[in-house]
Amino acid sequence: SKRKVSRLQSRGHRFHQREGERNRMNLVGVTVILLLGIAANKLIALPQLNRIHKQLLAIKKSAPISSVGLQKHWMGARAYVLLAEKDGTIRRGYKLDGNTVFSKFEEDLELKAKTAQELLNTLKRKRKLSRLELAQKMAANFLNNRSALADQEENLPSKA
Repeated sequence: SKRKVSRLQSRGHRFHQREGERNRMNLVGVTVILLLGIAANKLIALPQLNRIHKQLLAIKKSAPISSVGLQKHWMGARAYVLLAEKDGTIRRGYKLDGNTVFSKFEEDLELKAKTAQELLNTLKRKRKLSRLELAQKMAANFLNNRSALADQEENLPSKA
């Protein structure tokens, strides 16, 4: 009877040992699948990044002054491009809003502000800004600072 008990204990020990090995193999399998998924995601993202970069370059070339604002987040980045004349008058705004492979820059038809300062004043009135509005604010700040620097340079005495 003691022999039977020791055999049963031995079998139970081997059973638990095999179960632990299976769990480790499952963990390795899940890890490999996760790493393959991350690699596939990066490979799919490269063509999208190239396409967006080309589109951004084309947009920036369409006006004398351009400013890009970016708001990063773990749920995806938001970008906003402001195009302006040399005097600081805003021509157009473009927004990149989306996390899919099909996201692209689209003209912001809701943009009503004529200058960067006007846009900043409009955004100041809001209680809480969305990620896209934060990117818009970043682009407007850059454009506003650039206009202020240009005004200062005009008022400097010339070196005649």
